[in-house]
Amino acid sequence: MPFYVAHEEDPVQVQKLLLQAAHEHPGVVEKPEPLALFMEYGDSALQYELRVYVTHVDERLRVRDALNTRIQALFSEHNITVAWPKQDIFFHTERR
Repeated sequence: MPFYVAHEEDPVQVQKLLLQAAHEHPGVVEKPEPLALFMEYGDSALQYELRVYVTHVDERLRVRDALNTRIQALFSEHNITVAWPKQDIFFHTERR
């Protein structure tokens, strides 16, 4: 599951919150344990990935939905800014 946060955010805090959500959910198994990985520095965001195993494959979408909902709440509670693609556009006008 990919997550994108602002460049200013603390990587340790982001990973901690991702793992907290995974450990709280009863549909996520403990072994193999969940992983919260800092994947890359993007143009507009720091990219993380949460990897979990679920108890039943048919519950995968429900678990993903619940994890996304919980992570959004945790990010909000801890003032973690979710990043969106940004682009600066500069207009130059010619003088004649």
